Order: sequence, then C-alpha cells, then structure tokens
Amino acid sequence: MATTIPTAAAQVGEGRTPHKVRIDGFHANALCGRRVSRQYDEREAAKVTSFCKGCEKAEAVLLAETAVEEAPAVEVVEATATPAPVVDEETPARTPAVHRFETSSDAYDATQALDGISDGDVIVVESEKVVGFLVRAWPAAITVARGSLHMVSAPDREHEDGAYAASVDLAEQLANELGFDVDPLHATPAPVAEQEAPAQDEHAEDLPAGAECVHGNTERPGDPTRPAATCAAKGSAASVGIFGDEGCVDRSDCAVQASETVHRLNAEHDAECWWAVTCPAHEEEPATCCEECATDEDDEPGDDVQDDVYGDEPDDADQGEQAPADAAPEQPAQEAERFYAEVSRVLAYPGHYEDRIRISEARTAETVERVALPAVATRSARSVLAALGWELVEDLEYIAASNLESGLVRRVEPAQTPEAVELRAAILRETTARTVALADNARGAHFRAVMPADGGLYPIGWTYRNTGFGENSQYAWVTAQGRGTDRVGVPTREAAEEIVRDWHATGKDAPTDTALVDVIADLPADELAKAGAFLHQHTEDMPATFAEGDRVLCVDGLVRTARYTETKDGKVWIVMKDRSAWPVKSSELIDTSRVETATADALRAAETLRATAAAPDPAALAELGDALRYLRHADPAAHAALIEGADRIAVRIPRADLAPGDVLHDQGPHDVLDVCTVAPEADAPGWWAQILGHTKEVRAYTGRKPWSTALRLDLARTDEVSVDRPLPGISPMPAPFAEGDRIVCADGTAHTVRAMSPIVRDEPARVVVEDGTEWIAENCRRANSDDVDAARAASARAAVRVRTNPNPADPEWEAALDELATALDFLKIVDPVTRAALIKDEAVAAVHAIHAEAHDFQPFARPGHPATVGWSFRTGHGVSARYGIVTTDVKVSPVGLYEYRTTAERAYLYADRRFTAAPVTG
Repeated sequence: MATTIPTAAAQVGEGRTPHKVRIDGFHANALCGRRVSRQYDEREAAKVTSFCKGCEKAEAVLLAETAVEEAPAVEVVEATATPAPVVDEETPARTPAVHRFETSSDAYDATQALDGISDGDVIVVESEKVVGFLVRAWPAAITVARGSLHMVSAPDREHEDGAYAASVDLAEQLANELGFDVDPLHATPAPVAEQEAPAQDEHAEDLPAGAECVHGNTERPGDPTRPAATCAAKGSAASVGIFGDEGCVDRSDCAVQASETVHRLNAEHDAECWWAVTCPAHEEEPATCCEECATDEDDEPGDDVQDDVYGDEPDDADQGEQAPADAAPEQPAQEAERFYAEVSRVLAYPGHYEDRIRISEARTAETVERVALPAVATRSARSVLAALGWELVEDLEYIAASNLESGLVRRVEPAQTPEAVELRAAILRETTARTVALADNARGAHFRAVMPADGGLYPIGWTYRNTGFGENSQYAWVTAQGRGTDRVGVPTREAAEEIVRDWHATGKDAPTDTALVDVIADLPADELAKAGAFLHQHTEDMPATFAEGDRVLCVDGLVRTARYTETKDGKVWIVMKDRSAWPVKSSELIDTSRVETATADALRAAETLRATAAAPDPAALAELGDALRYLRHADPAAHAALIEGADRIAVRIPRADLAPGDVLHDQGPHDVLDVCTVAPEADAPGWWAQILGHTKEVRAYTGRKPWSTALRLDLARTDEVSVDRPLPGISPMPAPFAEGDRIVCADGTAHTVRAMSPIVRDEPARVVVEDGTEWIAENCRRANSDDVDAARAASARAAVRVRTNPNPADPEWEAALDELATALDFLKIVDPVTRAALIKDEAVAAVHAIHAEAHDFQPFARPGHPATVGWSFRTGHGVSARYGIVTTDVKVSPVGLYEYRTTAERAYLYADRRFTAAPVTG
C-alpha cells in the first residue's frame, strides 16, 4: 500500500515559501493548486525544512484517499474480528467542528498554519457576517459576505459529489441562526412541490440524450456530461477548454467536440482529461475555478450551466420540472440585482494621480457609474461610495491581475455630509464641463485637470488637445463652471492652463452654453451617473495616435521609442522597441520640436559656466541640466553628440538635479544614464537615476550593466553630491581622422594616423602620426584611396577645361588652371604614378648638374610594387659605363656609381631603410 506521494520542492511565482509538486507525471500546479514557476534543484531542496501549509494539508488528504483506494481485500477480511461501525454512505464520517475567529483574515491564516482545523470544518466570523467551511486547504464562504475567504463556484452541496454536504448544512444552520445572508447559490433548495419553474434559456430546453447542439454536432450516446446543453446555454462568446495535468491543452467553440476529444484522449492514451467552459478573462483557466477571478463567477457567461466538467453527472434538479398543462404558468422569481465596485488609484498623467471608481452590474458587467477624482490620501473609497449612494457589502479585495480592488456593493441613500455634498457638486461640474468641451469638439482628447493654486481638492477647469498632433497640436480649455474655449486653441497646454486660471481669478467664468448646462443640471441621478460614465469612458479610452519612432513617456517615468499600437481586451496599448507594452491612456508623447532650442540653451549655459568656473552660476547650471534632461528624452542621439568629448566642470548639486551625462562621484565615479521623478503615491513622490560605473574598475564591483538608485524626492532635493557636468561646445569639431588614415600634413609629406591627441582647452585638435609627431588637424588633408581617386578625377576635369579654352584672360580658365595645379600638387605627394610622371624632368636636371653626360634614364620599382621609386641612369660608354640612381624626391643617390644597372638599383633599395619601412603609396 502506498504511504507516500512522490513530490518535489518547487517555487510559486517569486515567493520564498517552498511548495510541493507531484513528480509522478507532469503537473503544472502545486498540491495547494497554485501554478509552479520552477522546481528546486538538489542543492536548494536539501535546505528546505518546511513547506506551504496548504500543500501539506492537500498531501494528507491525497494520502488518505490513496489508502482507501488501495486497501487490499484481505485487510477487510481480517477486520471482521472487530467489525467497524456501519456507516451510511450519505452520512459524513465525522461531524464537522466549528471554529470561530475575529476576522476572516485570521481565519484564512489559521487554516494554512494550524493543525487543529480539518477538512470540512466550519468557520464563523461574526464581525464580518461570514460563515464558511474548509475545502481541503481552501476556506470557502457560503454567505454573501466573503471577507478574505474563497467561494466555490458551484452549489456547495454538489462539490466533489456531495462530500461537504454535512459541512454546508451546519454552516447554513449557523448562518441562519446568526441572521447572516446566505448566498442563494448555496442555500438549501425549496421542496420540489414549492419550487417555481426556473427561467429557461431559449436555446437550453431539456435536451434529450444524444441531442444535436447549436453548432450542428450530435453528442455521443450515453455521454453523461450533456455537452449539447452546455453549447445552448454558454453563449457564443464563451469557449470550451480541454484540460489535463499540464493545464489547458486545447480550446473549442463547441462543447460536443470538446467532449469527443476528451473521450478519445482518455481512451487512446490512458489520460485523465476533462472539459469545462473557460474563463472569458483567462482562457487557460476553467470559468468555475479560475484562480484569478473565480470570485466573480456571476459576471461570466454560462452562469446558468451546471459545472460543465467531464465526468460529473448532471443534476436532475437543475433541469426543472415541467408544469402541468392546465396549471397557470408561474413567473420565475426575479433575481436581486448585484453590483460590484472596482476601485483603483492610477497615474492619469505625469504628476497627477486619480482615484477611479467603476460600478458595474454583476451579471451583464454593464457600467452603471464611473467617476475619477483627484487622489487625496485622507479620503477613503468607502466615503466616496457613500457620497454616490453605494454601500460596501464586503471588504474590498485586491485583484493583482487588474491592479485594483473589487467588492460587492448595494444601493443606499447618498450621504448628506458636507464632504459628500461637495463631492457630488464637483462631479456635476466635471460632467458639465466635459459635455461642453465635447459639444464643441467631439474628438477632444487627453483631458487634464487644472488644480487650484490654493491647494483645493477639486479642479477649477480642464485642458485638452483640441486639434492636431505633436508639434501641430492646439490645446483648448473649459472651466469648472462650463465656460469653453472661444478659439481653435493655443499651441501649448501650459498656455491653456493659464487661461483657465485667469478666468477663475476673475470669477466671471459663466457657462458658454447655459441651455446645455441647465439640461445637465436637471438630469435624474441615474442618468447623470450614466452620462459621467460615458464621458470618462470616452476620454480615458479614446485611442491616441502614436507613430513608429515617437518618443513616449511611460507611466513608470521612463521614455521609450514607439513601434506600433494595438488593441487587446478592449484597451489600446503602445508596443515599444524594447518589446514592452504600455497603455495609451497613461502614456504621453514627448515633444521633440525643441531639440535645436535646447541644444542652443545647453551651449549658452556651458559658455556661462566656463566664464564663472571659479564660482559656477547656479542659473546656468540649472539651465544646462534642464537642457540635458530634455535632450536625453527627446533625442538621445543629439544628447550623445552634444556631450561627446566635452570637458567637465566639478560642482556640488542636490541629487535630484542630476542630469544624463553627469559623472556622479558616489562610491566611485558613475555615468548618469537617465533620471526620473515618479509618484507611486499621491503624497510620497520618488526620485531615481539609472547609472553605470565610469571605469572598468568601478564596474567590476558595482555591476557591468546599468542599475538604478532611488530615493524619496524630498531627501533627494537635500542630499548634495559631487558631480562632473559636461560643458558642450568647448572647441570646433576636430577633423574626423581615424587610426590608419593616410593624411597630407602641413609640410607636404604623407603620413599614417596613429590616433587623435587628447583635447586641451583653448587648443586646436591635433592628430598623431606614425612617427609620434603631432600636427594640427585643421591643417591636414585626408589621403586615403578614395581621396586619391577623387583628386585624379578633379585633375582630369580641370585639364579638359584648360585645354578646351586656353585663354589666360578668361577668369574661368584661370580658375581651372588653379584647380589643376592644386590637384597635381596633392597627387605629387600621395600618388606615386602621378608624381613619377610630373617629376621626371626635375630629376634629370638634378642628375645633369652632377653628371653632365648622364643618359638612358629608366624607371625602377620595389619588387612586388608597381609604383616608380626612381630612375637609374648611365654615365660613359662601353667599358667605361657606370650606373647611378635618382629618386622621385629629386635626390641623386649617395651610394655612388656601379658597373651594372641592376647592382645600382639593388644597392639603393637595400640602403634606403626609410623606403623599405614605409613606402610612399596611395
């Protein structure tokens, strides 16, 4: 008999608590049901001393089930000596115990950590009106209020073939005694004779076995899962998934097809697959037990369907009884409306946080009310809901997948406190103002609140983009009283904000369209709520236009380059070049129209700082920092070019004033790559910088990749650090010479570039050649092969012009002659062929000055090189003949005269070490 289940230590997400995962086959989830991210290696597993309590409890249950299934018949025979009590199959093996707690959070923690709570025990939390029971390792509530407990998506008495019926009966009894509301899904059904005929879906009649589904497929005879009924009831939007140990392996629109696939897989591969309607939001999870949103099962399609899981028998009670033909048809009971509130705090745009609340009807998910208020740290979601006429039935539950809080609410009379009245008035003003703005231009977008200068809680107006985009944008405005813009707009949002403030200061910002304002003021409360919901949906979710290459400020404070936009799950996203995706409504286009202006500002500020180096001008230092930060975000290439090779000035500045391009001296020099100010909470903004070690030695102990340093903004503004700030524009751009270039220096000689000399303030750029000498770069000319070819072509063109019209009085002829002379002078230095052709006459004259009888001049070259390096000549005749050398430098060789021409040429090549080391070539 098996006494253990083969498991291994595993990690869930990024958590530190070890979990247990089965290793007898592939299992994607831990024993506690959470998705496993990786399995521990042997070294990590050896250090584990304790596991997740949920995994341990689930393992104990599995061991008990395995022991019952594997118990051999011989053990039963042996047990007859002392027979066990006979237990009715419908009676639970033990009476569930009752455990009471002060809070649902305490109850949940206790089920995971204490050994005294067993599977099926009942949990009572009177302070939160919560009653539930323990399902293996998961505490589940049967009451409307759930607190921190889970919720079983099917009727509890049917869960696991009624294994927990006794627990549910006891829990319901206690809930009724305490006066707590029991969820209708889990309440004891009324007697059949008193039940009303349930409302039937028009496509979900009591289909006979082997029926044809709405997709035209016939279910397998004897199929206990009744997939045809599921096809009729689930709706066209829902899909059906096929699940196994590895999770969802396939999906289909038709439950009949899914059931056939499951049947084939189980028969052919001895698998344990099953099918179920999938969660609309997370298609890899079943709708009835989705880990992310199972608590909101009433929002999902297919709620009226049974637990559509392969292998479960359909509940006959779910099919309802047909009323007699002569009986008066009874009306189905009206289900009470259920509403959910979703609460989130979002960065609406840089520097401004909003508290957004959405009320939706549970079954249809239709938005009933939506508001967005400036975030206030002291204002709770409960007080806002009360002002709007809603009351929380349960505590808000955080939903990580959506990054919001959600909870069940019900309608109540709106609160009448002064704060609540003021809040409703502010919402009315916003609804009125936005309606006025959209009546003027239905495509107005990207609304931003203009907050009062005195620190008031609610906006005094709004600005929005009226027309255009990017540098062609025009911004309009509307005051909180409803006075709208009287022209197309102004070029900047800042200018629009100033207009709003000016109108507010005058107190004469009466509505532009009084009739429209009166209509809005007279709307009933529910219609006004719907109007506000539409306006926020319209302005928040309207897709913005982002083109490839746009620089976009994301909600995390970083600026990225856009690739394209796409719509997913009803939301518009920008996909960046770094493959990340960000919501359009929380992103902002960076204005790149001021790159040239910012560059000029940086150069001007740098000149001022050079003049005040002893006591740097604070205004110039701040102006330079602003320009560097803007350029880094708007045009990184322009920023890099501006600071490349710039000298630096050492200053002490607050950490918050760091700019990209600075060298920060903090535990060694570090290059500042980017800076950002973010606001994770409305009352606690933050600052961070991305840095990288300036030298190889620093990077060896601080990291070879960029890393971030962060600080609270108020501390960053007071923490002074030492910085070397770049001063761009210190000298004209040096000649672009690189190592290996051939150049002609100011003395008319050709050299090979070794490197550029380090820049020295107030000195021209210099180039270092192969022999170590330095030359002013501006006085040198590049002489690579492309430059030689260009000079040859220029000389040919100039020669044609000179020969075509030989008129010395013609200025164009003189210009052509000058151009030809310049090109030939350059080619004499860098082109051996041209030099040999032009210099031969000078070389002969130089020889005749020493050897008047010299004759028979013949060119020679270095072996393997076609370029002429000189000429050999002969003096005398017959046996008196001797041979000498004259070079292309018009120098007669000092090696003397030889008996043979070849001897003279070889002697010169051997003697001329300079030539053999660095031949003059193109």
